[in-house]
Amino acid sequence: MPGVKTEPNTNQTETLIAEQADSVISLKWAIPVGIIVTTFLSFLPALRNGFVNWDDNVNILQNTAFRGMGAEQLEWMFTTLFGGHYQPLTWLSFAADYQVWGLQPFGYHLTNLVLHTIGAVLFFFVALQLLQWAFGEDKLPSQSARYWCAALAAAIFALHPLRVESVAWVTERRDVLSGVFFFACLLAYFKAVGGKEFRAGCYLLAVLLFAGSLLSKATAMTLPAVLLVIDVYPCMRLRRKIATVPRLLGEKIPFLILSVAAAWVAVGAQRAAGAMRSLEESDVLSRLATICYGYCFYVWKLFVPNDLSPLYRIPEREKLLGLTFIITVTLLALAVIVSIALWKKFPAFLAVFACYVLILSPVSGIAQSGKQLVADRYSYLALLPFAILIAGALLRMYSRPRESEERKKTVKVFTVLACLCVLGLSPLTFAQTMVWTNSVTLWDQAAGVDPDSSVALVNLGEALFESKNYRAAGIAFLRARELDKDDAKAHNGLGISLLQLEQYDESLKSLKEAVRLAPGNPKYRCNLGYTLSGFNLLEEAATEYSKALAVAPGMSHASIKLAELLVRLKRYEQAKEVLIRGEVQNPQNRVIRGNLAWLLATCPADGIREGEVARKLAEGLARETENRDPWVLDTLAAALAEVGDFQEAVEISHAAFTIADELGKVELGESIRRRHKLYQSKQPFRDE
Repeated sequence: MPGVKTEPNTNQTETLIAEQADSVISLKWAIPVGIIVTTFLSFLPALRNGFVNWDDNVNILQNTAFRGMGAEQLEWMFTTLFGGHYQPLTWLSFAADYQVWGLQPFGYHLTNLVLHTIGAVLFFFVALQLLQWAFGEDKLPSQSARYWCAALAAAIFALHPLRVESVAWVTERRDVLSGVFFFACLLAYFKAVGGKEFRAGCYLLAVLLFAGSLLSKATAMTLPAVLLVIDVYPCMRLRRKIATVPRLLGEKIPFLILSVAAAWVAVGAQRAAGAMRSLEESDVLSRLATICYGYCFYVWKLFVPNDLSPLYRIPEREKLLGLTFIITVTLLALAVIVSIALWKKFPAFLAVFACYVLILSPVSGIAQSGKQLVADRYSYLALLPFAILIAGALLRMYSRPRESEERKKTVKVFTVLACLCVLGLSPLTFAQTMVWTNSVTLWDQAAGVDPDSSVALVNLGEALFESKNYRAAGIAFLRARELDKDDAKAHNGLGISLLQLEQYDESLKSLKEAVRLAPGNPKYRCNLGYTLSGFNLLEEAATEYSKALAVAPGMSHASIKLAELLVRLKRYEQAKEVLIRGEVQNPQNRVIRGNLAWLLATCPADGIREGEVARKLAEGLARETENRDPWVLDTLAAALAEVGDFQEAVEISHAAFTIADELGKVELGESIRRRHKLYQSKQPFRDE
């Protein structure tokens, strides 16, 4: 009634507060579940992908050092600079995959996807805290709005096509693993310094997690500076007078020590791998142009994620320093000026820009390494500030008064657009993940984006050759050679492709040119040697294999082929020496041991044969193959005949041709039968 005071309905207020609290609690768990589901669906094709010939072959398929959890493998993981990186925790994760999956790519891709999903969920909570600090409890429109905007930031990070390279490429496990430690470190640090009292336990945990990030990949090394920016804004520890400048700086000392150590090791690793470009190869002005281009490139691709590629080659210096350089320098200068000018009114702009610059700086081109101008994987952590900025902008629209219908409509429109953009990222990421299905699809995309990239064409050619599509491989190699006549890899690839297509003369020309351009490459010399032997140019072929072994003494293929050529040339003593050295270098190689045993048992030159040594070698091989390899048993029978044990030689040779028949090896079975008859007549075999 008018004029009568009424008491507030306490029960209704409490009910409303309880409902809001329940809503927030529901969102706290529902949103992470949504992130997990959408991330898995967006990257689902990755689980069907294989390994690619872009370091996966070197790091996983050809590398046996990480395969196991023994003391030898662990020592290697924590001491190696293999591939130009110090990443012991990444190697440890690969070792764990190998224990479970062997060399099945599904398991490795699953681990990458799980790690990326965990990182996305952790980033959601990071964004949640940063948005709360930025707006304060009194300026938030509602807690649910903060949760939804944090979800938007997490979705932009998790579902963007730029993430595909880090997730769908097994070798880039270091990105997603380092990212998990990075996000966990931020959350621990926020717990340590975000309240009125400093939490030492959380702080120590943050330092340990940062070490984990660096031991996975060193690019997080600028985190101490990023933490300082966060301290100033949005945490505002100085403004809230819960810390002083000396204290803020002092807190970063342990982080800084780890960063300096990681930077020192990272630079050493890159130099050891020969990936670091000197000032002669990339001068100061060129590096400045690379830096400016990179900082603009990633922001552009954040909003226009088209024509993504595994390799963006460095253009010629004149092009690098042309109009693009002027535009990027201008844009960066404007960004700096605007961010500083708006510091008091919109501090988020400068904080975001500063964090972006800091996170990207280690891979911006300051210390130029590799052949790439930019790389999608470099954006994995670098674009996080922009995801939070976009979420913050939407939350700001919600937090401002919306009295007019027009303003309410505007907020709704922007909300719908934000949702549509995020939903649009998922199919783009799904499609981009399929680009990484195999090496052919990967480099076909790269060559499509940049048809003048000889590196992309060479890699495409190698992938096509591996899939036995020799004609298409030859076309790719030929195009690469036209683009770069000094590319030895292109000449070699063209040569082996033409060899398979039986164009022998042209093949020989290409292989000779490859060796001329890269005389220190043993693989190219072996390919040339093989082709020369096909022309019956045995002396020249033997010379090429010898030169290959001079560069790579442990190259088993070269030892085997050279010994075979020397036997054909009747230079038995040299063949014996080659095989003995090959056995020392490759004690586990059965072909080398078998060929040595055969030579020592059957050589027509009297001074070469050593029957007892041949018998011991052949018996060892027979045990290893469980007496089921007809070639090994044939060798053992020849060795037994050489030492005069013809009865056993007859029994072993009989078993050998029986197994050969079972395996359908008709020619081998017939040749063993001929030797079997010799042993029955008590005669050893001589391989004339």
